[in-house]
Amino acid sequence: MYKTKQENYQDLHANDNIITKTVSISIGMAALLFSAFMPVKVFEVLVTITLTGCFLSLLLVIPAVRIWFLSKFMKPNETDSYKPTGTILSQQRIDIIKIMEEQENHLINQQIGKYSNIRQAQSATE
Repeated sequence: MYKTKQENYQDLHANDNIITKTVSISIGMAALLFSAFMPVKVFEVLVTITLTGCFLSLLLVIPAVRIWFLSKFMKPNETDSYKPTGTILSQQRIDIIKIMEEQENHLINQQIGKYSNIRQAQSATE
């Protein structure tokens, strides 16, 4: 129900795609206005009206109805606790980094131990 910043950005990016596609299709259909055949011109006008209606409903009507619907019927419960996923992921990443650092330090200490054993064995034989 609650959106993260990334989901809001994706919604805005989707609106950019809708605008771009509607404008590009409208420009492509505008070439049909220069047709000598009258039914093609009428078809182009009808397609433009349909595209404009779909475009306006996607950007204005549907979000407004969704907000109205969610505000009336899907109010969050007071017992619901909202935890943003970003902090959980950050804590998990920190834990993973700590584990990896511990493993790395353990491997380094093993290598140092082997090296010091080799040095001791060499100095004992000399």
